[in-house]
Amino acid sequence: KRVVHLVKYQAIQELSNQFSDLTNQLEVELLTHPNWRPGMPKKPQPFPDRTNLVVKSGEYAFLRIKNTSSQVLNVAVLDLEPNWAVSRIRLQTSEEIFHPFNPNQEMLIPLQIKLPDTGKSSKGAETLKVFATVKPNDFRWLELPSLDEEIAPKAGLQRDPDPLGKLLAAVGADVDEPPFRMKAAVPIFDPSQEWTTKEIQITLTR
Repeated sequence: KRVVHLVKYQAIQELSNQFSDLTNQLEVELLTHPNWRPGMPKKPQPFPDRTNLVVKSGEYAFLRIKNTSSQVLNVAVLDLEPNWAVSRIRLQTSEEIFHPFNPNQEMLIPLQIKLPDTGKSSKGAETLKVFATVKPNDFRWLELPSLDEEIAPKAGLQRDPDPLGKLLAAVGADVDEPPFRMKAAVPIFDPSQEWTTKEIQITLTR
């Protein structure tokens, strides 16, 4: 079960479609705002070194997302945590599976980033993976608990019929579920498909 968990986690890490036309139409960056707390004005700034994003555990950072395309994009954010969990970051409400971004819409999302309390390490790596799609897709397929917890059954989730939806369902399918069959000729990573993803690598320190 632990091996299956790690394989799923790695598969989620590797999901990519960088040759999509949407890649250049999605702006994603992490901004810093030292000593910020909820209720204070938001005036985040770029990190001094954008290639080395270091956040102290428990501090806040801001995720900036902007849709620069001429169409609505459905955006979902996954948090790949140091304890091998994968969770969705809610952009507006807890019920949202994704959030629709109108053309030129921008959002600043405050995130309090923490190392797991049970961990003994003074440092950890965290990845924020932002997906943008033209068609709606259910990214709950990709959620995982921490490595020491049982993976909850996904049997109740709907399979979206487009190639990305089939891929998400294949990655998140229950271990005892027969493989989902689809035509071998369906191109999963075809650049013409209307989705892309960008990710941010963060180093956490205590």
